[in-house]
Amino acid sequence: MARTTSSALPIRPTAVFVRGAYALIEANYQKELSITDISAALEIGPYHLMREFRRHIGIPMQALQSQFRVEFGKKLLRQGLPVAEVSLEAGFADQGHFTKRFREIVGAPAAAYQRNSQGVGA
Repeated sequence: MARTTSSALPIRPTAVFVRGAYALIEANYQKELSITDISAALEIGPYHLMREFRRHIGIPMQALQSQFRVEFGKKLLRQGLPVAEVSLEAGFADQGHFTKRFREIVGAPAAAYQRNSQGVGA
């Protein structure tokens, strides 16, 4: 028998929380957005959200944020902005952190990607 008291919170499917977390990360990838911030906004426990997010999306929330940041960085690099400036604009703490994540995701250093995308040194 289902509870019908007015004080009971509605039960939402996990997919709703995962979609909400994805949307928050996508909209705020350049900002420092912690798992605690995301889980509080969605009114779900952080550990449960982390487990379900990874189960549904296939990667942790931090990895998704890095992917969005690197994709934005690629766009800025193609526009010719310096790598140091791109790293800050994309939301990374410094150029070294950006370069490391960029190489992990793209498979090439940011400067090499920029040269190749602009047809220089190819």
